[in-house]
Amino acid sequence: MRKKRDGIIILILWLAMILRVYGLGLWVTWGDELNIINAAVAITQRGDWTWLGNEASFGALAAHSPFSVYVTALPTLISPHPLLIRSFYALLGLVTGALMYGMMRRYVGWTAAVIAASLLAVMPLPVDWSRYVWNPNLAPIFILIWLLTAAEGYFRGRTWGQYIHWIAVTAQGYCNGN
Repeated sequence: MRKKRDGIIILILWLAMILRVYGLGLWVTWGDELNIINAAVAITQRGDWTWLGNEASFGALAAHSPFSVYVTALPTLISPHPLLIRSFYALLGLVTGALMYGMMRRYVGWTAAVIAASLLAVMPLPVDWSRYVWNPNLAPIFILIWLLTAAEGYFRGRTWGQYIHWIAVTAQGYCNGN
């Protein structure tokens, strides 16, 4: 029975990966994505660290948080090609699905885990957005880490979970440009 259950999550993750990788080149690189990529390349290629991210599209903020630029700089250490950077974002979407499955299986049950991971694997917005470099696309992984560490830290009494919980909620807030 365990092999059957493991096989189902592997199929779900394969489906999620195929859906995310299929359209990586469909988006035109422009706007916020181009600004984030250029700032990330400036960090890794020229050492030009930024203290503000891309310009906000509305007047309430002068600029977004640079957190997404710093995270985007990780794949630019390998190559500044936009498809590699988009692949990194797609990989984060895949890890988010695996975290969803693991968290739901641990705290709710196997059936709920399969349903939640399946929905996350095929939902149009997460699939489409995981093909694009944009600040809020980093948030789901930190939201799940925040929920998981809240359960571990506060319900199971693990101190490490309490610390990581607050780091994850802070990172999630920075992903959304706050």
